[in-house]
Amino acid sequence: MKMMFTLGVSAMLSCVSLPLALQAQSGPTELSVEEATKRIDLAARQRMLIERMAKSVCFAETDVHVWDNELYMQGARVSFEIAHRGILEGDEKLGITGETDRNFRETWNDLDLTWRTLDRIYDKFVEGEDVTEQDMRNIMSLTETAHDHSDELVIQMRTNYAQFIGDNGFGNSILLDLYSKQKELLQELSKNVCLTAAGMDTDASLSNLNTNLSQFQASLDGFRSGMPNLGIPAPPTERITIQLDRTNDRWEEIRAYAETIAAGEQLEAQELSDLEFGIDQVLREVDRVVFLLVDHIRTNG
Repeated sequence: MKMMFTLGVSAMLSCVSLPLALQAQSGPTELSVEEATKRIDLAARQRMLIERMAKSVCFAETDVHVWDNELYMQGARVSFEIAHRGILEGDEKLGITGETDRNFRETWNDLDLTWRTLDRIYDKFVEGEDVTEQDMRNIMSLTETAHDHSDELVIQMRTNYAQFIGDNGFGNSILLDLYSKQKELLQELSKNVCLTAAGMDTDASLSNLNTNLSQFQASLDGFRSGMPNLGIPAPPTERITIQLDRTNDRWEEIRAYAETIAAGEQLEAQELSDLEFGIDQVLREVDRVVFLLVDHIRTNG
């Protein structure tokens, strides 16, 4: 298990015109603990939303929880766009100021170009037009590119902002990134479950699904006990420990279904529906883990 966790966390670790008022700088502006933590949390959530939109379209087009997934997709799309602009320009309602770091802005522009292309395809879905097989392939390809750009933004943030979030700033920023990564992994896993069940790029989807499963399980096990040799501390509070255990219990309820598909076998329609619903229940538990960690960092630094 330690070797699997090492591979999983190692993989996770490696992984519009700008407003004139924002002048280019080579480093981050000084931030409060609260804002630095909020910015990392928001950026990490963007990775999850990118995957959530793709998985929701896939399941809706596969006639699984169609109405729910249409709503999930539209909600994720709106949330992503608001945070996407806010992370760059600042947003009073989100409680964040604009970003001035030159490297960050360049990466943001790369993400924005990909997002605009992807969003035009999502227009078809939202407006009730037919989503073709080629549209689906384009969605999955662009999602992967957007995911990579978004991940790079998180890495830049956790590096730049570590100095602002307490004496253990570097460790806190890494832990927040990795805990949040679980949300993204769950949505990516759900997406690959759908693609595999739908028979789309089965070999690649199956391979990606198995990678998602091993990374999620190994990292969840590691977070519950800590892995000091990898610089991953045990949960910093008892409440987080309890919530991680609760997350694991939820995951165990549906794990066998996910492993069945990962083994190349098919699920009954109701089982597939239960799995998709169950993954979202696990997501809510992970969301609570991240909330508790953010609260701990803001309170204790």
